[in-house]
Amino acid sequence: MLLRTSYLLTALATTSAFVVSPQFQAAKSHERTKRIHLSTTSQSKNSKVLQKNIFLEAPRSQIAATTQQISTSTSTSLYSTKSNESKQGITSTLISQLAIVALKLRLATQSGISCQVNASSRSLLLSSTPSIGPVTVRGKNWGSPLGLLTCRAIEAKVETCKLDMNSMVKRRKLVLTQPAEGKAMVALDGVDFGNFLTHPLLLGQSPTLSSGHYYNTNSHENNTDEAENDHVNGSGKQFEFQKEGIKIEHETGTVIFYGTCMGENWRCNLTRSNSPQGGNKKAIVTVSHMMNENSDSNEEPTSTLELLDIDAISMELSMIMSQFFNNIVFELDGTFLTFQDFKIHNKRKSYDGGTALPTLLMALGITVKKFPSPGLEF
Repeated sequence: MLLRTSYLLTALATTSAFVVSPQFQAAKSHERTKRIHLSTTSQSKNSKVLQKNIFLEAPRSQIAATTQQISTSTSTSLYSTKSNESKQGITSTLISQLAIVALKLRLATQSGISCQVNASSRSLLLSSTPSIGPVTVRGKNWGSPLGLLTCRAIEAKVETCKLDMNSMVKRRKLVLTQPAEGKAMVALDGVDFGNFLTHPLLLGQSPTLSSGHYYNTNSHENNTDEAENDHVNGSGKQFEFQKEGIKIEHETGTVIFYGTCMGENWRCNLTRSNSPQGGNKKAIVTVSHMMNENSDSNEEPTSTLELLDIDAISMELSMIMSQFFNNIVFELDGTFLTFQDFKIHNKRKSYDGGTALPTLLMALGITVKKFPSPGLEF
């Protein structure tokens, strides 16, 4: 019995030499992890030293580009970037959509309206009257409800405008808290320009001859009172524009239009001055008399004015017609347009896809005190 017990003890002792205790295994694992960590740290230090050497040896332009790339990638925060973009996008989109809806309500025809709004989300969220801008509006083939104002294309831009945030959020209405100023470029064909010249809102600004009296050779006594009348179908001293017959000539850079004054027909040539005044190219209009054609082809064209009167009227009409274009102010329910410059553009393709014709590009100044009211007939 004792011999068997001794034999078992000897066998257990021999076997224990080959069995690893849990404490021993944990110690070995900890030592292995430490060696791996030290190796990784050493490699990281070597990598930093290598990176430093690369920066020292690389050109400065490459260093700047690499530094900017690293700075951009490391400073990007997914949460903050997405949050700011979302807020700004929603706010800018809201303003843009309200502007487009407002324009559609005020136009009878159009083939395109876009509105680009640049706005600071911080300003919009923290201010009750935020400042936004620039704001750019573009459109094609616009027509007013009465068809009295039309254009082939338009681009208007205001640098800054202040809006009433409460009206925008609660009433979905754009209300300016102070006038917004900017510039616009409008493309007009002959029909558009005729609509512009004959618009009722410009009637009060139509060129009018001075109080100087011009005599009639045929019946001076009968026509004196008529000549004194300023507003009788072009027979008085106020010039009456004709809507039809307008020509835009790209080769000569001239816009030709017609009208009546003192009972006579006149031709007007609108050209662009080569001498700048006040930083802008000014318009020059030359007015010439057109003889009245009789129904009988055997008779020569006649005129009720003497030759001296014709020359005097032509000179005065040329002067006041030029002033009319250079000083024109077109006011549409709180929106003011002023003439600045113009040029004639010969497009290869028309705005509506048809045959291309020369167009008149008018540069205008804009002052918006309020947006035109919905349902306005113009």
